[in-house]
Amino acid sequence: IPYQQYIRRPLPSLATFFESKGYVTKAFHPFQSWFWNRQNVYEALGFQQFRSEENMPTMDKRGIFASDDALTRYIIKEADNTEQPFFFFAVTLQGHGPYEENRYARNTVEVDAPTLSDAPTKSLATYTQGVKEADQSLKMLMDWAKKRRRETIIVMFGDHLPPLGEVYTESGYMPNVVATRKASVPTMKREHETPLVVWSSKRGVQKDLGSVSPSQLPHVVVRLAGYRHPYYTGVLGRVGE
Repeated sequence: IPYQQYIRRPLPSLATFFESKGYVTKAFHPFQSWFWNRQNVYEALGFQQFRSEENMPTMDKRGIFASDDALTRYIIKEADNTEQPFFFFAVTLQGHGPYEENRYARNTVEVDAPTLSDAPTKSLATYTQGVKEADQSLKMLMDWAKKRRRETIIVMFGDHLPPLGEVYTESGYMPNVVATRKASVPTMKREHETPLVVWSSKRGVQKDLGSVSPSQLPHVVVRLAGYRHPYYTGVLGRVGE
């Protein structure tokens, strides 16, 4: 767990790079700041501010977690109140597992899964409803960005396979309820890859990116933003080739 094992002192990051270019840098997560040692980690990574549950306004919830809609609206408000260019890093919470049956009062997506028993079907329905609402929040953010004069780049990705338990085994997607640790490349891609969206308000969706490690994202972001960073992100670009 790199956050807890390796980050013990100030380190260069996208936050420090963009700050050197005159950007405001902030991190957001609508949960407690001690979790995963985020308070100390974001400070070590050079973010000027970290907004957490302790210093953010009370947010509407979907289930027990702050909704994606509320967090997105808060980020937009923070951006609108920022005159300088900004680099924001946000970790959403609504879509986090476990996917209990009654998280949402009403699911608007019908799940037809004849190979699944009752409990996994209900878990999948909860997860699917959350994905739909995450998509709606992303669209709201994109619609806002399109109206800005300055080009705005949005990068969105999932951090791991959702813990859907027996959905995987009963559907035949995976042999176990958790992803395989060591297997062939096709199996590892199938069980470990998550969706990635890289979008510019002026240039649209960046297509054909292929498989991109989170460690390679700084190179993608810096290059798309029109900057050159010949050291760390430059090395990443060479490695990615």
